[in-house]
Amino acid sequence: MARRFIAGVVCPECKQMDKIVTYQQDGEDVAECIACGYLSHRPKPEDIVQPQEEDVTGVVKILPNK
Repeated sequence: MARRFIAGVVCPECKQMDKIVTYQQDGEDVAECIACGYLSHRPKPEDIVQPQEEDVTGVVKILPNK
């Protein structure tokens, strides 16, 4: 398991900078703060809810040139 530090990232839990490492565990991307132990797992693409595009119909009024 190769751990890599992510430069410039602030931990959302303890607010310390440059304490986040990333690695893979059981095929998942994990981010961990070495200062406080905060863990974050990257969501799988199928778990991400995509916003639905609205089908909008409108009226367009064309104005004459002046």
